[in-house]
Amino acid sequence: MAVTFQKNTAQTVDEIASLDAEIASLKRIRTELMENIKSQGEGKYGGSEHYIAVNVRRAVTHPVTELKKLASRQWLKAHERVTESVTACVRGYNKSDDGSIILP
Repeated sequence: MAVTFQKNTAQTVDEIASLDAEIASLKRIRTELMENIKSQGEGKYGGSEHYIAVNVRRAVTHPVTELKKLASRQWLKAHERVTESVTACVRGYNKSDDGSIILP
């Protein structure tokens, strides 16, 4: 397929590419800021209009689930995998009818 260069289309393509670059930059900044909040540990961190809830989840998995009944506790402990995931989400405060913030 040949690339078509038309003046109005080229401007649109350039604008889309510029927006994509801006979005990528903003995502990188957001990720850095979110990692900073996550590093503070589990909890809720408030701003003036929004808050961020950070949760830490641990999961213990064994290589073969069927062996849980047959294997010794030592064997299970030696072969278990513990994974930890830290999640964070941004939420807005609820507001009452008079505009005041209702804390979660």
